[in-house]
Amino acid sequence: MSRRSTVRRARLAATVSFPALVLLGVVLFAHQPSIALLSPARGTSDASIVVESQDGGISVTEPLRVRAQTGTLVDVEVYGNDGTPLLGTISDDGSSWESDSSHLPFGVAYDVQVTAVDAFGSEVSHEEQVTTTNPEGVLKALITPWYTQHVGVGMPVTVDFSSPVEDKAAVEQGLSVTASVQVDGSWSWINDQQIAYRPKTFWPGGIDVTVTANLRGVEGSPGVFGEEDQEVVFTFDRSQVINVDAKTLSLTVIRDGVKIKTIPVTTGRDGMDTMSGTTVVLTHERHRIMDTATAGLPKDDPNSYRVKVEYAMRLTWTGEFLHASPWAAADWGKNRTSHGCISMSPENAKWLFENTEIGDPVVVTGTPKKQTLGDGVTVWNVPWDEWVAGSALS
Repeated sequence: MSRRSTVRRARLAATVSFPALVLLGVVLFAHQPSIALLSPARGTSDASIVVESQDGGISVTEPLRVRAQTGTLVDVEVYGNDGTPLLGTISDDGSSWESDSSHLPFGVAYDVQVTAVDAFGSEVSHEEQVTTTNPEGVLKALITPWYTQHVGVGMPVTVDFSSPVEDKAAVEQGLSVTASVQVDGSWSWINDQQIAYRPKTFWPGGIDVTVTANLRGVEGSPGVFGEEDQEVVFTFDRSQVINVDAKTLSLTVIRDGVKIKTIPVTTGRDGMDTMSGTTVVLTHERHRIMDTATAGLPKDDPNSYRVKVEYAMRLTWTGEFLHASPWAAADWGKNRTSHGCISMSPENAKWLFENTEIGDPVVVTGTPKKQTLGDGVTVWNVPWDEWVAGSALS
């Protein structure tokens, strides 16, 4: 049975039969430690104690450790700077002590008091203060989709960071994605503050996905350490893809591989073409005021407008939506007359609004204008080989 060592002292019989040198180390990192060797007064004990430390401080993601390379530990007491004891256990053979917790707080000074004996039972004691990592800044991470959220199969996993990440490989190593079925995917860095994960094709429907971010104590940039570990679980209920053909002016809804609805639409007129490519539904807005002035278009411009629309589903940040357009009844399925949106009858827009989820992919074909990367969720427009190459671990 192992022995706990906190405030209680334990005396053990010597375990070696020759004069021993006791080496005790607080093992923190794999780097070369700084070493202070203290020799006891002559005639008291042949034991000596070494406490190892690290310039950057003790890791907050590993247990605090003390080791006797020879000789035997008989007591280890560790206290935080507020007097709280750090609980730990001496191994059966007395060669090491390890704190029970591997989740240590940032910037805490610990007073480590160690007693060891040599082969003749003579003891030596030493006290040393060590401090956990005290970061210059903390790295916060926001994971989307959110916990328990239900989303469409075009929604990637995205992690946004509070500050730029320099050591992308170290951060990416702390991230993982698992699903209730086998899904092969890859992380790819969008920029210094955002990384995303997606499969080669859209996610399968009817699965749960778990995202784990073990980032606490990870140094993302010099002096900036991950603040906490996180886990998020979300769900893809069904597979639904919305295909829009700007040449035939038709919108087709495919659910779980079956065509369930075809809707006549109008798309962007010449010079204001709807972008071809893949986006996802970003928002649901029952009513929305669309005003070209928000895009910087002067009110006296012949293309300016301000109109209230129903059943708006945003596709891009620059203003492409799916929505109802009762004023364009003569153009649905016949003419391209919009300013870039994909619009339809109020009845069809209501049906689509009620039968889509945030994250449902929308695939537009048949226009000369290509999707702008970053204008909405556009990760599916990046070729797979290029996407994988964006991983810091590829």
